[in-house]
Amino acid sequence: MGTSVIYATEYIIGLVVFGLIFWLLDGILIDFVGVSTRDTVYYFAWYTWDAAVIIYLIFGMYYFYRSIKRWQILK
Repeated sequence: MGTSVIYATEYIIGLVVFGLIFWLLDGILIDFVGVSTRDTVYYFAWYTWDAAVIIYLIFGMYYFYRSIKRWQILK
């Protein structure tokens, strides 16, 4: 068990890592436009990426909330 600061830091670090991955993959998604003739691969990649972001945010908030419920108060 840790303090709320540790749990908040874990969540923020997760958001930063997710943001860096998004930044890296954003350039790759642009190349899908040239590969797909009807843009279906491009849109599928964007929908998949958007779904991953939403799932991370929802489950990350749930994990953060459950972690805060177990935190210890330092005296």
